Amino acid sequence: MKRNDIETIIEDRFHGSSCVFSAISTLQAPLLPEEEEYIHKCVLKRRMEFTAGRTASRMAMKKMGIASTAIPRGENNMPIWPWPLIGSISHNDNICLCVVADKTKYSSIGVDIEDLHRVHSELFPSIFSNDEIKILNKLHDEELAFQATAGFSIKEAFFKFQYPITRQWLGFKDVEVVVSSDKISLEIVSKAKIKNILPQYNCFCYSAKNFVVTGVFACK
Repeated sequence: MKRNDIETIIEDRFHGSSCVFSAISTLQAPLLPEEEEYIHKCVLKRRMEFTAGRTASRMAMKKMGIASTAIPRGENNMPIWPWPLIGSISHNDNICLCVVADKTKYSSIGVDIEDLHRVHSELFPSIFSNDEIKILNKLHDEELAFQATAGFSIKEAFFKFQYPITRQWLGFKDVEVVVSSDKISLEIVSKAKIKNILPQYNCFCYSAKNFVVTGVFACK
């Protein structure tokens, strides 16, 4: 799957959104002074990741006809988006993903990208519930790699989605994930106390050769 295909898929799914999906090494425009202060003491890898996220954000904003502006870091490292935008940023070791959308149309958005084969079985107890592990233990090889990665990724995306609404910290086991047999549809069942105050939300997952992209979003 080509990188611009990901942008098209997400923009089709998030109607009216703007997506940038590109190599971290190509997203290294100068930071604005308000952003530089957060990473001036960080190692090079962290600086490049942060810079890629802000560069991708401004590129996505430009696609929507919105002027470039600083995107400070807020609570739990969440980006503070300029009105009237909401958005989400994610990256693996090589690629950065950013989605921005109109806050008057979406309650919240969370996206995540993860490398396949990243989530090994020894990590399962810290990420998945007993019921989720029972399902994963029945799988083999590529199906196991996909479902473990997708499950971890959608939980990451869900946290990014819910935090701007609830301002509450969730652990991995506060949500359970069911991956359908077609490897695309995801259903999240919230086990957290906050579930009754969340809006109705939708989930998606796309798998490429070496990575999985997931997202959670709610329309107004």
